Amino acid sequence: MVFASNNHVGYHATFYDRRPKRRLRAEVFIEAPDTARTALIYDELNSRRAVIEEQLGYGLDWESEAIRKSARISISYGAFVSEDATAAWPEAQRWLVQALCELRNIFDPVLEGMTQ
Repeated sequence: MVFASNNHVGYHATFYDRRPKRRLRAEVFIEAPDTARTALIYDELNSRRAVIEEQLGYGLDWESEAIRKSARISISYGAFVSEDATAAWPEAQRWLVQALCELRNIFDPVLEGMTQ
């Protein structure tokens, strides 16, 4: 069975507002119909972590937290961008689009090559 990127994995832009960690992030979001499947996909990706991060050229935040129904692999924008800081939005948006494209370019081939 192929783990297609549209089958249990998506690419999301999120504004994470859980103080003190308020941030904008690009993420690979894993949510399968059951926790065992989510864990399987996450563990397989995590086993390739070093190669994935080397290809990207930067580290990622790997969040499994005892794998509930979902898991995330993300990169955060360096500075907090508030809704009032409109001058900072264009740069944050450029970063977000670039980060999402980079994640997809690296993770799609890995996901397409994964079999159960």
